[in-house]
Amino acid sequence: MSNLRFVFLNLSKKIWPKITAYALLGVLSTLAGAALKRYIPEELSQMVGVDTVRNILTILASSMLTVTTFSLSTTVSAYGAATSNVTPRATTLITEDKTTQNALSTFLGTFVFSLVGLIALNMGIYEGGGRFILFVCTIGIVILIIITFIRWIERLTTLGRVNETNGLIEKAAAKAITLRAHKPTFGCNLLTTIPSELSEKNMLTAEEGGYVQYFNVQKLSALADENGVDIYVLATPGNYIDPGAALAVLSKTVSEENLTALRGCFTLAEQRAFEHDPRFGLCVLAEVASRAMPANDHGTALDIVVRLGRILALYIAEKQPDEVEFKRLWVRELCIDDLFQDAFNLIARDAAGAFEVQARLQKTLVSLGSLGESYRTSAIKYSQRALQYSEKNLFLEEEKDELRRIAGELRL
Repeated sequence: MSNLRFVFLNLSKKIWPKITAYALLGVLSTLAGAALKRYIPEELSQMVGVDTVRNILTILASSMLTVTTFSLSTTVSAYGAATSNVTPRATTLITEDKTTQNALSTFLGTFVFSLVGLIALNMGIYEGGGRFILFVCTIGIVILIIITFIRWIERLTTLGRVNETNGLIEKAAAKAITLRAHKPTFGCNLLTTIPSELSEKNMLTAEEGGYVQYFNVQKLSALADENGVDIYVLATPGNYIDPGAALAVLSKTVSEENLTALRGCFTLAEQRAFEHDPRFGLCVLAEVASRAMPANDHGTALDIVVRLGRILALYIAEKQPDEVEFKRLWVRELCIDDLFQDAFNLIARDAAGAFEVQARLQKTLVSLGSLGESYRTSAIKYSQRALQYSEKNLFLEEEKDELRRIAGELRL
């Protein structure tokens, strides 16, 4: 069931299922018109002539092809703008934008619907009541197009813009880190150290390399119970696994057949994904700030530092004790120091000569350090690192003194 949810989630991000649905609607309306025409009263059938329906479908077919071409070119331009102005890693969020996908699928789907309707009409399939059914379906499609077109025009005013794209990244990162905060160990036991008596013979190794996008904890637990084995999971979403590297350590050896089943619980891919990998969102946001510095876009860098602070504060605010559901599984929590490194290391280095960005970075670290002891150590570490970069790159002593003063608040 968990794997099915993951598959359906991936399908929902693609555009072809929506276009296919519209094409099927065209075919179904044809079949419905042929099958149900005898149930339509004669007076309703006479209200709609062949030319009326044909003219509307012809207008839809010709105009929707033009609108679809224009929308595709606009969307491609937005992808290009996001790639050059923000980061290539953000384009996946734009391609998965629901408003964009709905608009493109509606326009192209309407074109397919119109073609199917015209072909059926010219073949004489629609007679009397059938024409009325096609007319009703066509009017419904026209209303849908108008609503979609209004939403699409509004979406075009923001699509691909820097601030809008940054917001999409923050939203994806915040969603992922909230999910992880609610289940820090995915409902498993907390893994701190692997028992020393376990040898390499007990390793569950990957047959191919890639980033872990997802692991099916329910299926993994079921296999662990079936084989009477404890599983110490090493590869969680976001980890890169080389071919032959360990996905997990088992408390005893199992058959090759069961090893294959256990490997099937881990989904590996060439790229990282936002959904189950909170560190990826932090890395992408940090990359946006880093790319903004050579362009002298300090405003974007400042905006990113604020967003990163919000996301990290969200993790500690949302974190809950994880009830152990899967007794034979052991998983590590997110490493706080890794989160701080992903979020602030690039910015501390690449914005070392920008006082305004460094001041905001120090204030953000001071704020995060006040949230608890688990954050305080990492906040101090990256505050000092950022200060060292600034000492070597800033020219004015007054600016250095101000950064030292702000950083000093963290150590009080």
